[in-house]
Amino acid sequence: MADNPRTEISLLVSFSSADVGARVVGITNEGPIIQSISGVAPFYSPASTILFPYPYAPLNLSIITIVAKFPRLVSTGILDLKSTSDVMVTPKISFNYYSSSEDLQQCPNAVNIFDKMLRTQAMETYKFSDHDGKYFQFIGFSLPENPSNEESMEAFCRNTLRTYWHFHGGCLVNKVVDGDLKVIGINGLRVLDGSVFSDSPGTNPHATLMMLGRYIGIMILNARGYHDLHS
Repeated sequence: MADNPRTEISLLVSFSSADVGARVVGITNEGPIIQSISGVAPFYSPASTILFPYPYAPLNLSIITIVAKFPRLVSTGILDLKSTSDVMVTPKISFNYYSSSEDLQQCPNAVNIFDKMLRTQAMETYKFSDHDGKYFQFIGFSLPENPSNEESMEAFCRNTLRTYWHFHGGCLVNKVVDGDLKVIGINGLRVLDGSVFSDSPGTNPHATLMMLGRYIGIMILNARGYHDLHS
């Protein structure tokens, strides 16, 4: 099984920002999928992952977060059952994030995209101003000052490592389930979730999972002669 890692930067906004969640998505030529999120902490969902520079998050804190999701992973993880008879025993799960250098290399690509975005005219409205000029107020980790420094870049990538909760794998086709998503060797049982995916499609697999459920549902109804019964 596997899970797509993500990295992100968060900026304090100098004005009240609409709590709209995720609205904008970009698929880049470099590989990472970019998503912007805006809201108000502490009811802002990604806020729990942000490292605030003060003991407590201030009230009505408007922030924007730019997130990168890394697709087409090489690193894979494991899921081991601690008990073969008690389903209430939590299994051991390890996703082995960045265990492959190829996956880790996607992160600097995302950092470079972040840097290009912050230099655009559209981002000027999110800057603060003082006597020294205009600047972004980062919450948590700021971008590495020297993107060419491999050590600082890797440290940033590992410090900002988060999950998008897009777990997949574990019940792959032709290994655990057949082409109709029936569990091999067991009658009357199918698996219809992200565990049958070898990769997590797009920024969010929700729509793909819904289409998969509809497709298999229609297949089951047709096999049972549903249309014949209601013709």
